[in-house]
Amino acid sequence: MMYEVDKNISLPVKKTRKGDKSKFLSTLCLGDSFVFTEESEGEISNWYSYAKVAKVKVAARKIHDKQYRIWVVEKDGVKLDE
Repeated sequence: MMYEVDKNISLPVKKTRKGDKSKFLSTLCLGDSFVFTEESEGEISNWYSYAKVAKVKVAARKIHDKQYRIWVVEKDGVKLDE
């Protein structure tokens, strides 16, 4: 079977929500926080995966029904004093 080979075709940028959230987390400084409203059960755990991709560590605390505050607690090897 023969395939036609194309050259110099740019690979489109992959757009994912996870990538956007990881990029957002990587822009935050140590100790920064934000409020997240959970739309589906267990969605808060996804933020820990996003943080891993962003190479930061986060902590989350429930503040209201389905609302959480998420803090950056470690970035670039520096930990936030708790």
